[in-house]
Amino acid sequence: MKKLFVPALAVLCLQSAYAAEYTVNKITNNYPPFTEPAVMANGDVAWYSFDGSDLEVYVYRAQSKTLSQLTNNSVADSVGASNSHGDVLVFSQVGAPGDRVNSPQLSLYSGSDGTAHILGAGVVNADINERGDVVWSSYDGNDLEIFLCQSSTGTTTQLTDNSTDDLLTSWYQYLNLHAIDNNGNVTWIGNDGDKEIFLYTASTGTITQLTDNTLDDTNPTIGNGNVVWSGFDGTDTELFL
Repeated sequence: MKKLFVPALAVLCLQSAYAAEYTVNKITNNYPPFTEPAVMANGDVAWYSFDGSDLEVYVYRAQSKTLSQLTNNSVADSVGASNSHGDVLVFSQVGAPGDRVNSPQLSLYSGSDGTAHILGAGVVNADINERGDVVWSSYDGNDLEIFLCQSSTGTTTQLTDNSTDDLLTSWYQYLNLHAIDNNGNVTWIGNDGDKEIFLYTASTGTITQLTDNTLDDTNPTIGNGNVVWSGFDGTDTELFL
């Protein structure tokens, strides 16, 4: 009950304190309520909600002020990362419980025409940049590997192929962490006995190991080719660039 009540209070406060500057619009009118809404850079809002059978993804387009249902299937769907063009990543639980190879399935829903493109299966996490390039970490039958789909060509490239897990920083709507920048450079966490940080440079197609120590390095984020991560310096956790 508390989880539903707090957002309602926040809306009432905004109406009272900022009524002269902002207009509050009710964009849903259903029950059960929405789940984990994600606001995109262009003002669009995406969320998933129960349709009576399973969880489906919905999107509100701010410019046209229209509400549409992105997914309509027999499996549970949830919202992933998005960009300012309204492109949305969606995770679908298509496999049986515990099926790491097939589930979740990752799809990209276009902000321009709403079409869906299935990108991969067994996906753990994913991110998208402003160009529409998508990177994800998925299970290849042995471990987790990194894959990249470039919007300009529509082709998917497997960036890693080893015997240890390679994992992107988990995307979450409340954290400003990015696994891919707008130039297509990608960063992730690999393992050489402990967690290390790696960088894929799009312009050269090369992979560089940025850290090489005996301590775990985690939470990498990238922007304009610059990578920041957290690591232990022997005393406590610090940030590195």
